[in-house]
Amino acid sequence: MIYQQTPGHPMTDIALRQAVGMVVDPTAWNQAAYGGFGTISTSWLTPDGQCFDSATKNLAPTYNIVKAQQVLTQAGYTTGSDGKLKDKSGNPVSLLVTTCPRQESAHRCAIESDSGVSTATGQIGLPRAQTH
Repeated sequence: MIYQQTPGHPMTDIALRQAVGMVVDPTAWNQAAYGGFGTISTSWLTPDGQCFDSATKNLAPTYNIVKAQQVLTQAGYTTGSDGKLKDKSGNPVSLLVTTCPRQESAHRCAIESDSGVSTATGQIGLPRAQTH
């Protein structure tokens, strides 16, 4: 996943990046987006790629909803009475999921089917993901 980390965007906060990384199950994403035919990797490269480094698995977040919620709580995020995630200032947090045009249909399918990012991020109080 690539996160928009420029000032003024929610993903400038490392805690939010960590939490989102922990709530996307790579196997569920692969199934929803690619019918299970994708290759799950902890790197930009697939494991059979010439420059793949297996040590990247030590850097990749592990799927863990409870830990993601703990990370957010420790960082000062709260859940509002509406069930939505609020930032440290009490403002609602929302994310925009963008996709690569040539893979858009697969990613849109994953998000709209609630099998990928949308269901996962919903478990930590983020609104339903939308593609653009």
